[in-house]
Amino acid sequence: MDSQMVKRASFVVALAGTADQKRTSAEKTGPDEKHATKMLRDGMNRARQAEPKTHLVLEALENAIAEAQVFHAETIEAEALLKELTAENERLTKAAQETLDKALQDKDPASIKAGMEQCRQLLLNDSMSRALSVIHGIVSEDMAAARQQEREQRLQSVAKLEAFINVLRANEDTRMRRFHNELQDLKGALRVFCRVRPLNSRETKKGDHIAVDIPDAFTVSLTRSDNEKQVFNYDAIFGPTSTQSDVFSEVKSLVQSAFDGYNTTIFSYGQTGAGKTWTLYGSESEPGISPRTCEEVFRFVARDRERLDIAIRASMVELYNNELFDLLTSTKAAPKLEFKTYRHADGQAAQRLEGIIETKVSNFEDLAKVVMTGLGNRKVRGTDMNAQSSRSHLLFTIYLDITERASGSSRGGKITIVDLAGSERLGKSGVTGDAQKEAIEINKSLTALADVMMAFTLKAKLIPYRNSKLTQLMQDSLGGTAKTLMFVNISPANSNAEETISSLKYASRARSIENDVQVHRKK
Repeated sequence: MDSQMVKRASFVVALAGTADQKRTSAEKTGPDEKHATKMLRDGMNRARQAEPKTHLVLEALENAIAEAQVFHAETIEAEALLKELTAENERLTKAAQETLDKALQDKDPASIKAGMEQCRQLLLNDSMSRALSVIHGIVSEDMAAARQQEREQRLQSVAKLEAFINVLRANEDTRMRRFHNELQDLKGALRVFCRVRPLNSRETKKGDHIAVDIPDAFTVSLTRSDNEKQVFNYDAIFGPTSTQSDVFSEVKSLVQSAFDGYNTTIFSYGQTGAGKTWTLYGSESEPGISPRTCEEVFRFVARDRERLDIAIRASMVELYNNELFDLLTSTKAAPKLEFKTYRHADGQAAQRLEGIIETKVSNFEDLAKVVMTGLGNRKVRGTDMNAQSSRSHLLFTIYLDITERASGSSRGGKITIVDLAGSERLGKSGVTGDAQKEAIEINKSLTALADVMMAFTLKAKLIPYRNSKLTQLMQDSLGGTAKTLMFVNISPANSNAEETISSLKYASRARSIENDVQVHRKK
């Protein structure tokens, strides 16, 4: 067979195959077309019932039409419906975007919230993102303006800012927590953060289980032995996996506040072994708030060296068995520390300790040396709850004397870091003798601190600062002129549930305190 005949035979075979395929396809078209028509009808019904008519609804109908056309099903009615729904979607989209744009232009939080809800239902993600960006700008601008206002005017601005932040919260915005805490600063409110440590080896060996849950960034709950759940809300929650860096990122703005001329305070509260000292001081490989603050201070010094003259001093004081001790003294017969009342340049009365050593420091190494000296002299003792339980309240203070080179104006800022001794039940901690006396004094001073907080909660005219040396030391931080941040440190273990609830209630009372935050300018 020559090549020409081979080609002709191959062509005939191929043609026959094509004819077979066409015949098979024709046989299948009937039932497939019916099935495609039914599927298209179902898709049209779903599109009619869907509310609102989002782009996803339109895409689903478009796909149903395309699939029906593959099997030569009739799609004229479906195409008409698609056109109708597309027009409705365009109308709704335009209305939602115009509503939102007007609300943003008017800076009306309630209307913005309503407009964003319309956009959310229509899945207009770009419009939502743009609106959030505009709100960020509004909040940042209004907060900057409010910081320059007098207290009464500033508090009037807070209400509108709070409404904007609630819009951010409703949309789970990532910057909301930062804005929330800046708002608390504007209020002068004492902010409270909760940190939950992991189960420790002692609790694990006992067979304890985790009784604490963190539903969201502001909420912590605890399930008691009777299965009753108690819920508490704070300004930020840090779980067992949070790092020292995570924690410091939320508090380091207080360093800038100190350079701006404010008194700032960070203090920790919780039962023995809850992680207070770890949060504030940490370790060499995982430094806590105090060493990170020291680094941040000198980072700011380097940043501002061209325009500011900055002198820095530091002190470290211990309240042990209701007696005050200077931890930086090198003499056995240390001078007696006494409180003395003085007035700021603006006339505000305050108290300070007379006789404490304020060491001048010129770099981070100097400041770190002060901290190590003080910590080395602090009283600690082993208990059934903690092998190295702090038996005193520790106050580490950094003083900033700042002068503007251009104007010659000066101001004073202060950062105080307070590591409170752990609250404890005598029976559970297993202490006796001198250690029992220490525990009694610790609990008495913490009770006095609770009384001060309760007085604020009840809006009492007289705040009982003088009931304890601890509350006298912290007077500026509790209802005074300082920006104050409290950490409540808790154990997640079920065996510590009662102590944990006590600590959380204590911290909740602290949130009722509002300070009259002021810049301290020098004459």
